[in-house]
Amino acid sequence: MDKRLVVLASGMFAIGTDSFVVAGVLSQVSASLGVSVALAGQMVTLYAVSYALLSPVIAAAAATGRASACCSWASPCSWWATW
Repeated sequence: MDKRLVVLASGMFAIGTDSFVVAGVLSQVSASLGVSVALAGQMVTLYAVSYALLSPVIAAAAATGRASACCSWASPCSWWATW
């Protein structure tokens, strides 16, 4: 098996399990943000859906050499997400 494939699969596993880890501490997350548990759960769902939809798009853009295009809109999006 190609070594790069193992690294890629390991990274995808680590990032993919992130949303499952949050489910275990959802009540603490909702308390720290001052929102209901249902709203915190919707936040995790939104993260998982956006990750599933945007990952192939960003990977394809980065593979074609347009990584700067990905970075140019990623910064404002990350600012909006934390606002």
